[in-house]
Amino acid sequence: MSDDENNIDISLNNLVAMGLTPARAYHYHRVVVKGQSPEQVAELRDCTPENVTRSLEYVHDYLQDLIEPLEDDDE
Repeated sequence: MSDDENNIDISLNNLVAMGLTPARAYHYHRVVVKGQSPEQVAELRDCTPENVTRSLEYVHDYLQDLIEPLEDDDE
């Protein structure tokens, strides 16, 4: 398998298509993909950095739950 086949597409639209709320998907995409700090994202979205951090934790757990069954299939 190539690296492309192992990577999950974490574009903003795909995160929403996976079932995430647009706000959580936006927070995750801005911090993880774009490399911005939670403080920078909070300023853009007019919310607190704590809200952004909570979104990141939620999305991380959500994606982990999606990935674990795929990893079990590989064994």
